[in-house]
Amino acid sequence: HFYEKAKRSLSIGLNQLKEDTRGSTLVVTHHLEKEQIKLIAENLKRLEKNKFVIEKHLNTSHAIDEFIEEMKKSIETKIKYFLNRIKALIINYNFSEADEKIDSVIVVRNLLGKYCIKDISDQIENLQNYEKTVVIITRYDSEYMLNPPKKSFEKLANVNSTNQIYSEVLDKLRKLILENFRNELERAKTKQTIDITNEHMRRFESAVKYLPESMENAREIELQHCKGDIKRLVQYSELKLQDSSITEEIDKINNCSFEYQNLQVIISYFNKGKELASKRIDNIVVKIHHNLEKQNII
Repeated sequence: HFYEKAKRSLSIGLNQLKEDTRGSTLVVTHHLEKEQIKLIAENLKRLEKNKFVIEKHLNTSHAIDEFIEEMKKSIETKIKYFLNRIKALIINYNFSEADEKIDSVIVVRNLLGKYCIKDISDQIENLQNYEKTVVIITRYDSEYMLNPPKKSFEKLANVNSTNQIYSEVLDKLRKLILENFRNELERAKTKQTIDITNEHMRRFESAVKYLPESMENAREIELQHCKGDIKRLVQYSELKLQDSSITEEIDKINNCSFEYQNLQVIISYFNKGKELASKRIDNIVVKIHHNLEKQNII
């Protein structure tokens, strides 16, 4: 009789502990309240510690293990949702808030201990390195207006001193933006114009205002140098064209001179021929007169 009574008390106590644990798991919101997580972990430890006695006397083989797995999966779902929110913060460059939440979920993982599945630990580690991925960098390939670097630089600056990852990202971001702007200027030079028809110049001028002030000022100086280079290229091209025109005119003059000289030679030959013919005619006339005088007709 005493044994049966003890078993009933044990069963009631077990059910109560399970209900309390399940209830605590249900009330955990997507903010992952640490006190609730701590209570859940303690209850799971108590169940596991007394698992042998409970299963032996209540004939509930594997029931404790199954319940623990159920609670672990329930917590896992909420932690994964929390991690997805952190990822969204990183994508939107809310780095400071993302860091706070990563610290918070690490505390939760440590509180759960072995009741936190390995997949969660892996995801947390991936998030800690997520800032190094291409997501942070590629958005600045050309979409300056949609994703103003000025705002992201401000957010990065807030956590730069406390997190080496963000410092590295900030350097990469600077280098990429600098490279993009300089490439745009090089393409602008190929157009050899500084008016609105130069689309590369327009793109540069519209994008530069979205940079942090220090970078904007430096790029403005580069823009002025680029315009100066283009003006010099245009002037050089015009001079080259003028030189080409002058060369063509000189060639024409030389050709005319050559033709004129040839004409003069021809005229000279003609005049000489005319002179010789005239002399021959004169000689014949002289002979005729001479023969007529002698009455000796040729």
